Amino acid sequence: MLEYYLKRPHVQARIKANVLCKQIRKLICYMHDRGYQPGTILLYIPKVEHFGMWLKANGIKVSSVNKDTINSFLNEHLPNCHCNSPCSRKQRDVLTALNCLLYVLPLQNQKSKKTDITPVEKEMDRFRAYMKDVCGLSSSTIRYYVRYTTGFLKDTFGNDQIKYQNITPCQILKYVSKKAKQYKLSSTGNLISSLRCYFRFLQFKGRGSHNLIYAVPTIPDWRLATIPKTMTKEQLSKFLAFFNHKTPCGSRDYAIALCLLELGLRASEVKDLLLDDIDWKNSTINIRTSKTLKSRILPLPFRLGKALAFYLKNGRPKTDSRNVFIKHSIPKGKPVTISTVRGAIYCAHRRAGLLDQFTGTHIFRHTLATTMHQKGVTLKEVADILGHKCIDTTTIYTKVNLPMLAKVALPWPEVQS
Repeated sequence: MLEYYLKRPHVQARIKANVLCKQIRKLICYMHDRGYQPGTILLYIPKVEHFGMWLKANGIKVSSVNKDTINSFLNEHLPNCHCNSPCSRKQRDVLTALNCLLYVLPLQNQKSKKTDITPVEKEMDRFRAYMKDVCGLSSSTIRYYVRYTTGFLKDTFGNDQIKYQNITPCQILKYVSKKAKQYKLSSTGNLISSLRCYFRFLQFKGRGSHNLIYAVPTIPDWRLATIPKTMTKEQLSKFLAFFNHKTPCGSRDYAIALCLLELGLRASEVKDLLLDDIDWKNSTINIRTSKTLKSRILPLPFRLGKALAFYLKNGRPKTDSRNVFIKHSIPKGKPVTISTVRGAIYCAHRRAGLLDQFTGTHIFRHTLATTMHQKGVTLKEVADILGHKCIDTTTIYTKVNLPMLAKVALPWPEVQS
């Protein structure tokens, strides 16, 4: 593979003389297999070669290379580098190449000095286990709760040992009040839920007073106070018109958009969709929900089925993954992430000139639910399609059911002169 990318004999000879020759060969194969562009591979090789020259000059063995070695090269050598060509002195570019090099080094080389686990991190490990094994919360909820609780504990104890008896209602109230000024209302609600869950955990373990739970303040948040934002038919038509179906990435993003629009899926549900979830014979699709830990079977709309079939036949990269939607960029062949799903929708909004409408992927969920309810679909049926555990969550869509509201509106009283 080295000879495939480097045609000149003197360049090949120079690489073979480098102490990192074996690792450079592995790096080229690693990047080639993951779909890196040839230009990127050729850009990385001289930077790794420069690093190898520095290792030899300083008598550093390849077997001892790790992140600390790379940091020393970046921070001490590069600013004062006078090496002969080829070499690059741009720290950011070199760092990218050497981080990629770490993937082909032996595992023991990649580990820098292990830092001690802080008391807060140990506490969060126990908290995660409680939420998963006792409460049965989803991974996304656990991730949120750990993040907010970590912030509270670090603000209270720093890196010191956690002294549960020192947590007072006054501290809790002061911390929540401070964060409420910085956060949005929804984020403040997440913080409150996180702290209550943590204090229940302490009570469960016999480490804290039950009074701490009641010390967490309640923030006024009327669930039906807002109206869900939706898109009009004209906006949706314009949005869907700006996908390039001729490219593999474009056909994938179009199918993703239809999953969001026609099935009202969450971004996480699109990400986790598997080939085995699609029943082509019965025109159904099984949706696995990480949020509610339940699955539901939905009908497969004709337009979505056609888009999925076209993508699977013509656009999906060859991969061992069973996920429907696959990355077309680095690392090529891996399942898409939530960021990939959101990024595809954001770019389509931008191309269509609808960035002012972009509020995330949930706007399609709101649009589908609103449209269905306005056409006479019951709230129970809407809740089943959206995967809501409780029908109360779905009642917000009654506020945008204009035909129904028009029937119950009282006539405007006429003024008698």
